[in-house]
Amino acid sequence: MRSSHTQDNQKIAVFIDFENISLSAANHFGEFDLGLLLKAIQRRGRITLRRAYGDWSRLIKYRDALRENAVELVQLYSYNLQQGGKNRADIRLVIDVMECLFMLDYIDTIVIVSGDSDFSSLMSKAREYGKYTIGVGVQASTSDLLIKACDEFVFYDKLVEEAYEQIKAPRSLSVSEPVIEATQGAGTGAGATVSETAPAPVEEKTAAPRPVVIRRAPPITVAASASTATAAPVKRSERETLRYFFEDLRLPVIPPDVRADVLAELLSAVEPAPARSTLNQAINKLKARYDFENVYRKREDIRAVARLAYRAGLFDFKPESPSLSAYIRGINENDAERANRLVDQSLLRLTLESHIRLTPPCATSILFAPARGESYCADLLNELTEMGFAERSGNQYFVRRTDAISLLLQRLELGGVKRDLEQFSLHANDRITLEEADRLFDAASDLRRHDFIASSNCALRGLKILAELYLRREPEVSVDEFLWGAASYCSSRAGAYFRNRDYISARHYYLAFFSVTQEGDFAWELLRPLLPSLLSYFWMTLSHEVEARVSSFSGHMAPGETAVALVGELNDFGLKKMEELAYDLATANAAQLRALIAQIETAAHSNEQQLALAVLNSAHDRFTAS
Repeated sequence: MRSSHTQDNQKIAVFIDFENISLSAANHFGEFDLGLLLKAIQRRGRITLRRAYGDWSRLIKYRDALRENAVELVQLYSYNLQQGGKNRADIRLVIDVMECLFMLDYIDTIVIVSGDSDFSSLMSKAREYGKYTIGVGVQASTSDLLIKACDEFVFYDKLVEEAYEQIKAPRSLSVSEPVIEATQGAGTGAGATVSETAPAPVEEKTAAPRPVVIRRAPPITVAASASTATAAPVKRSERETLRYFFEDLRLPVIPPDVRADVLAELLSAVEPAPARSTLNQAINKLKARYDFENVYRKREDIRAVARLAYRAGLFDFKPESPSLSAYIRGINENDAERANRLVDQSLLRLTLESHIRLTPPCATSILFAPARGESYCADLLNELTEMGFAERSGNQYFVRRTDAISLLLQRLELGGVKRDLEQFSLHANDRITLEEADRLFDAASDLRRHDFIASSNCALRGLKILAELYLRREPEVSVDEFLWGAASYCSSRAGAYFRNRDYISARHYYLAFFSVTQEGDFAWELLRPLLPSLLSYFWMTLSHEVEARVSSFSGHMAPGETAVALVGELNDFGLKKMEELAYDLATANAAQLRALIAQIETAAHSNEQQLALAVLNSAHDRFTAS
């Protein structure tokens, strides 16, 4: 490794085989995070050239993010789509790298982002010309030839793990000043897969990064005197509590005038049934419109408003659960002013439901000022009081009931979680604190690498503590946080049942996990990297149930590959059972089934692929027809 001084002066050319890296990352981590990639490269020097190669008509959702990061998009149209779509991106990338070697003498480092072994000879040639070579790829889909041909290789998996570690912090951490700005945006990177050990003759053990622990804002401290060695914690103000609360939920506070404008534009961009559009498509459409009109709007702000909109009930998604990727069947409120009022009220409802007491002056200053006055906020709070949701004591408003979690557990898909909580009792010496719940979930994610039973027991204890804290009206314990804990528990409990060969029980917990992790919800924001791995094992429960041996299966396989491999081993009875499982998946999370179908459609053409698509599409069509 070169010295940091040398690295600081390096001029770097980055060439991204985008279809290769984005597909590999999405298959194994649920989503490709361009920011993680560029930050890792920028730590090694100054990027003077950045190009990405692909058919951008097929990679629409990534185009804006690439342009916003000043990446040059090299368009290569696909042909022969029936055979998976070829576009000669690798050849064009090689030509550009060779041109760089001959014409751009000032370039010190060549970075190729891909896992394709075809680039190994290119990297060897770049080294012959005296260039320092770096490769970047997903570990499970990167050729050893390419790794050995580079001076340095960066695994995307490691970047994901580092991103998780950076957003973790103990609740007891003290700082000398508020850290609102410092914590904004934390935790938006993709995560890592979780590998479960299938009961096969040879076990494959894969260490996975721990799922994220919620980062709460530390208490503000003040020094008692100049000679005081330690600072005494001081209770946060109502204003600071409210800001930190929304940051914790990954719902950044957006200026009310911007929120209202974006919401109105979003409503106009939505295309309800029969268009089969989603809020994600509306977000892309609106972002493109803003860019064309040269209006500065961050995609994350548009996305945050969309999340608030579906939480406020502005859209009809039935029979799907509300999410950014669910099909929109209708718009429940077309009037922009009334829609904005519902969104504003949902912000207050969400806060109150988390046992945070509100006063109109503070809530106004954080959520509505300067566009709205205190009387507007007071009117919304009074409406919630009239609806029986809130109560008032003096100038403070607080939630009236504490049964939100009990009502949540009435959902059919969470029946197993409800039963487990009812049968589980805390010890007399258990500490009922938020810090203890965090510690238990952190321990659960560590244990899951080698002991699913111990991991699920830790997570269940943490979940029980969260439920108890909610009953005790502990501030900032939200229903969203409980659902995140429930999803974490389901992922471990499913693994425990799978390991013990109880595949039917495992399947119930996989489906519970999928139902909770709807795109845009809090649990999804934190746990979406686990989806591909758990979905692969979900399909494998069928292989064991019908005794169909899938010899090629490993914990690293993408769910699309798993489904296609499974289809090749099933008879007519097994295919019927697979369609039933696909229908259950659609009931829990139809968007995940659609993502799986899209993943298979991008793979190479084969009879197994076509059969898998027929089975999955049949289940999806049957579900949407309902």
